[in-house]
Amino acid sequence: MVLPKDKPGRLWSTLDTGITGSGMTVGSFYPTVWIGSERRGLLWWADSDKGWVQDDAVPAHEAIRKDGTMMLVNNVVAKPVGAGHCCPPYGGCMSS
Repeated sequence: MVLPKDKPGRLWSTLDTGITGSGMTVGSFYPTVWIGSERRGLLWWADSDKGWVQDDAVPAHEAIRKDGTMMLVNNVVAKPVGAGHCCPPYGGCMSS
């Protein structure tokens, strides 16, 4: 998908492809997300959604442009959880 160059706000989210695109029964977690061009980019990855609190109405990942800056937002906690929820998510990033 090609993101518009100068449009502000949300440009893409995993809700665009939905649960069927992610293969999840709840939520829209993707194990890899890459945003970039032929010259540069950012790859984010995780082995699983362990530790994530998913919700069908909140995208697990979204690309947002604000004040000229592109951001990859990972919504790790999509809804309120109790204080007993303690399982940190694992993942990583690589820039190119």
